[in-house]
Amino acid sequence: MSTERPAFGDRIAWSYLATVLAAIAGGLLALVAYQIVNPLACPVLSEDAADQALTCSLGWGAVLMLTGFAAAFAASLVLLKVERPPAIWLTVVAGLLWLVVGLDGIGQWWWILLLVLLPAIAALASASWNASPKLRIAQILAPAALLAAAAATLAWQIVVG
Repeated sequence: MSTERPAFGDRIAWSYLATVLAAIAGGLLALVAYQIVNPLACPVLSEDAADQALTCSLGWGAVLMLTGFAAAFAASLVLLKVERPPAIWLTVVAGLLWLVVGLDGIGQWWWILLLVLLPAIAALASASWNASPKLRIAQILAPAALLAAAAATLAWQIVVG
């Protein structure tokens, strides 16, 4: 990419490719990890506890999938040599966590639209834009704050029930 003018189309395309690679690799990582973690974390002790074990299994599966995706997405951004990968990574992971927080919207048009547009939004939000160093710092700090807020909200929802 040139330093004068970032190629936004290329940046968006590479972000989508990294997202697809991360979804595949993250899913495989989560599948393997789930086979190891599930029997240890969620044993079925009796028939009465089967529902609780299923809920535990689904929770661990979701956590492992998000963790696997985040790790694979960071690796695929580095592998594809996308400029400023931490900013894209933070934006996508923060966006995914906010979508997880709003799971009641799954299946609705806005939820699906945000999910589809998230890599493009992240690619544009993290572009260099030939800006001042303050803006570049804000491009890292804003998604990091969103990520922290989403993680705290998700943890609060899990604890409160």
